[in-house]
Amino acid sequence: TISVSAGSGGSISPSGSVSVFCGADQSFIIQPDTCFVIGDVLIDGISQGPISSWTFTSVTGNHTISATFNLINYTLHSSSGLHGSITPDGDVIRGCGSDQHYSFAPDSCYEISDVIVDGVSQGVQADWTFNSIGSNHSISVSYALRSYTINASGGLHGSISPAGNSIVNCGDSLTITFVADTCYQINSVIVDGINIGFLSSYTFSS
Repeated sequence: TISVSAGSGGSISPSGSVSVFCGADQSFIIQPDTCFVIGDVLIDGISQGPISSWTFTSVTGNHTISATFNLINYTLHSSSGLHGSITPDGDVIRGCGSDQHYSFAPDSCYEISDVIVDGVSQGVQADWTFNSIGSNHSISVSYALRSYTINASGGLHGSISPAGNSIVNCGDSLTITFVADTCYQINSVIVDGINIGFLSSYTFSS
């Protein structure tokens, strides 16, 4: 009789308790499941290493064969550019078939510029998840300073400076000045649809 046992993560075929005639041969196949590798095979309690098959030749007594299996692990490397963070940061080890979620957090006045996964740009992403991990991965995120547009326009008989569209970085300020022509005066200044009266200038702060 050859007694067969296999740990979780794989199998030995044939399995169970195998009867063999005296003097006969009996072969066994050791097969790991998906995401596992053979850890060790014991023949009559003696380690044979991670072998995938074994044959008992000219059997003249009882024997045992057992196998253990190890989950495959992968390394995921993450990094962040300046003015923001990625969580988790650095190297993490995850088992084959598992998932890993990443979140990004830009600093004040900054926004996500690009997310690069395994060397390929994914554009602007709010977050990222590696599903059913089956290989090593890398992920990095970069951030850019956010900017806004201020559109300034004036009616006839005066000027506004700067006129048109002005691009202002987040956190900066911009002052708009108004000058009436001769014989005219400023009638009203309207900011984001609200009349704030007659001023000679207006500053958008921070």
